[in-house]
Amino acid sequence: MLKARRPPSLAGSSQASQVLVFITEGAQSGVGADILSLEHAVHPLRRNGVRVIVVGVGRQVLYQELRIIAQDPKDIYLVSSLNDVDKVSRELIRIVCKF
Repeated sequence: MLKARRPPSLAGSSQASQVLVFITEGAQSGVGADILSLEHAVHPLRRNGVRVIVVGVGRQVLYQELRIIAQDPKDIYLVSSLNDVDKVSRELIRIVCKF
């Protein structure tokens, strides 16, 4: 696991924003009372101002679920396989580094 650090110029600064890149290959799994709905799962992120960018991989993803996770439809990327994630990586890096 990689651990990112803020540049010294932003450490402790209110200028820094938070971005989460979420990569998924399928739909939410599980059913029942023990499973947290996507709306409830992403609520703390939104409440804390985290921008969630979603990369859906393959044919198993459900766009409706990606739309729940990402607040803005422009933050949803679809690729056909994990090998194709590199096709959107430059754009993701640009977005993340901008924050």
